[in-house]
Amino acid sequence: MNRNKLRLLGVIASMAMLGTALAGCGTQSASSGGTSPSPASSSSQPVYGGSLTMDLSSQFPHLDPAKAYDTTSYEAVLQFYNQLVTYQGATNNIVPDLATYSISDGGKVYTFHIKSAKFWNGDPVTAQSFITEFERVLNNNMQSGGQGFIDPLIQGSAAYVAGKATSVSGLKALDANTLQITLTHPSATFLYVLAMPFFSAVDPSYIAAHPESYIDTHPMGTGPFVLASYSPG
Repeated sequence: MNRNKLRLLGVIASMAMLGTALAGCGTQSASSGGTSPSPASSSSQPVYGGSLTMDLSSQFPHLDPAKAYDTTSYEAVLQFYNQLVTYQGATNNIVPDLATYSISDGGKVYTFHIKSAKFWNGDPVTAQSFITEFERVLNNNMQSGGQGFIDPLIQGSAAYVAGKATSVSGLKALDANTLQITLTHPSATFLYVLAMPFFSAVDPSYIAAHPESYIDTHPMGTGPFVLASYSPG
């Protein structure tokens, strides 16, 4: 079971009781009605360049974040992609990743303000980058392990999954850099769900230009490492 899934299940339980070479390219949850905490500060500055070699027990089943449900794929996807929010180090605290956020309407409406960021090809990260990925996860043909985490939690997701709608009513780009997500009911674990790689920022133009099989082996992300070479077997 993957690290993020274990963390998510741990949080839920607590509430219930109460070879690859990668080239470096360098770069507490809020209560209802609250705002996101500041990202954790670091005494060390990131250094551009370098490489990371991962010696894995098996080759990657998937490098597409929508499909990466196994431990091996998760570890790789976390190096390639970023999410709206993330975990603070090894803790269970949620902090902003690519967006700051506020929560309103009794815990049902989440508004994310996307930071200035770019994909490796230079395309900007926008609200649509996340909407595209959410819709991919909800697409039955994708068979994503992330679907059950947001369907039917996000408003309009059930209709989209059933083929009764061409878009998800609970996912709105208020402007290029503002994403609004509306839930059917408040969820104490929703931010933890968003920290999972399923809900990473993807480049809509890149997704539209390539078949799923290509995206699954040629990631285009915003993460600290770019895939330089992959030698399966």
